[in-house]
Amino acid sequence: MTRTATSFVGAMQATLVAGPLFVLGAAISFLISDPAAAIPVDIDLGGASIAAMLLGVPIVLAVVMVVGGMMAVLPNLIGTAAMTWLGDRNPGAQLPVVWALVGAAAFAVPISALGWTWGETSPAHLVPFVFTGACCALICRRGLRKERQA
Repeated sequence: MTRTATSFVGAMQATLVAGPLFVLGAAISFLISDPAAAIPVDIDLGGASIAAMLLGVPIVLAVVMVVGGMMAVLPNLIGTAAMTWLGDRNPGAQLPVVWALVGAAAFAVPISALGWTWGETSPAHLVPFVFTGACCALICRRGLRKERQA
């Protein structure tokens, strides 16, 4: 049986993109919370120039990456180690769909357990958590290499 080399490169990559993925998931949940709602297209700059807004985007992205990374580094490292260990013992646990389901459940179940009335009111509130957990798990899995025996 080949043993999977534990590499945390994927976990570090997933840590960097956890914040932006959560923001993207929040945007998706906003859009799917009410599919019949009209999406406003008019842009009110409020006195700011487009150049100032475009310069602020990298700053906001950096802040989101740092804050999201601080919250995601430990779950990503623990999840990568646990799923690598489980995958060595059960080949079915090496499949990408299993990693995505475990990542989604690992991030969404504690959130829904803490606020069960909040999650029941609108399941769309759980979309950012499920989306971020699944994407981070797949990125963590991507960083692993399988050792080949000759």
